[in-house]
Amino acid sequence: MRLGLQEITGFLGLPLVVQAAQPRRLVTQAGWDSRTLQEGGIFIALEGERVDGHAYIANALRAGAALVVSARPFAPAEVELARQMGAALLQCPDPQFAFGEIARLWRGHLSCQVIGVTGSNGKTSTKELIASVLTPAFEVSISQGNYNNLLGLPASLLDAPLTTQRLILEMGMQYSGEIRRYCQIAQPDCAVITNIGLAHLELLGSQEAIARAKAEIIEGLPDQTGQLVLNGDDAWADRLLDFGRAGQRSLQVWRYGVQDSNDVTASELRFDDDGHPLFLISFPDGRATEVGLQLQGRHSVLNALAAASVGFIQGLTPAEIKQGLEEAPPMSMRQEVVELSSGARLIDDSYNANPGSMQAALDTLATIQDGRPHIAVLGDMLELGPTADELHFEVGQAAAAAGLDLLLTVGPHARQIAAGAATAGLEPDRIISTDNKAAALQALAPYLAERPLVLIKASRALALDTIVCELKTEGHGHEARQ
Repeated sequence: MRLGLQEITGFLGLPLVVQAAQPRRLVTQAGWDSRTLQEGGIFIALEGERVDGHAYIANALRAGAALVVSARPFAPAEVELARQMGAALLQCPDPQFAFGEIARLWRGHLSCQVIGVTGSNGKTSTKELIASVLTPAFEVSISQGNYNNLLGLPASLLDAPLTTQRLILEMGMQYSGEIRRYCQIAQPDCAVITNIGLAHLELLGSQEAIARAKAEIIEGLPDQTGQLVLNGDDAWADRLLDFGRAGQRSLQVWRYGVQDSNDVTASELRFDDDGHPLFLISFPDGRATEVGLQLQGRHSVLNALAAASVGFIQGLTPAEIKQGLEEAPPMSMRQEVVELSSGARLIDDSYNANPGSMQAALDTLATIQDGRPHIAVLGDMLELGPTADELHFEVGQAAAAAGLDLLLTVGPHARQIAAGAATAGLEPDRIISTDNKAAALQALAPYLAERPLVLIKASRALALDTIVCELKTEGHGHEARQ
């Protein structure tokens, strides 16, 4: 960002507690961490669950903050320090909202197209695939990692330089109205919806409520010129169009999927021995290209089709789209393959989990024909509300269908995964239930010398990536079970 301090304070429209010594100074950074604040930046004081940013206002002023935004009244010592340092102080009811407004102001200076990506599963992978496809042709900025909330999205937008041509922003969602706020800030030109699943069911109450909340990204598109890329195989596709009034607003809609009725389709799908898909992508103009991904699993095909659709809309050739898709690497903790010195191989998919992504991961495991024993370490899925037991049970049935040699569950909810697997026919001696990570690691250790393929997946709060870290450092020397 490159904004004048006076422009920022004027846009926020609130009176300053302390005027800046240099009101026209240029501001190039805004954030909520006083440790990374640059001289002349904006410090947003946020009250978090563990850390209260208001306790660091003095630190930010000493670091050279040009503006401090606070929800609380400033202490006399902070006012005096601000005057000494020449900084401005602004009190407002919601500093997080103010942070978004600063990002909205910067969006008005950018001439790039903004592509918003949302959905219950596959948002981050799809975002990265889109970036890989578009980067050779455009100057691309992208939200980093999982910066997909009401702090991360504005931060990603503020990081975009003026020269950006395409800005790709991931939009997560926990409650109704959240995506609408993202769109107020980012003003997307193109929206991608990967699917409607059951993530955050506890918070929203029903799958229809989830779909309506996701459809807010469609509402945020400009009439007539807005571009919508939609998973045409998803059962909610038509309802999403209705919720977003896509037809009445003459939005440009492209559907992707494996069904022939879609605009961008995949056919001739097959997998190599490591579960990497190879398939033919066909485009609306009759052109086609064969693609082989570095990513694993059937679900990666749909994510790639979403990215291919965006590439097609942007005028790229099939050859350019193919190159971008094939160069996209796996992401950390998202089906990342980790080789252990013992010869065992891990599929680290520990970043997060919901029923759809769990079943997709098990499907991926089943497609890998490498001759190894297959083990799944599956933990609790959170935020599923009163249907949690039923949904965990269904994942267990999918685990049994995947032909596992061993199912190891972690956590109280995951015991229903074990129950579902047993009911679906997985033998009792192939099922182990544990209460925590330490017990799971101990139970898994004797199997590692058999050089298995191990899938590790759970909701982020369980932090099963620590099992991966432990295995990488200490999990190699265990003897095979007797």
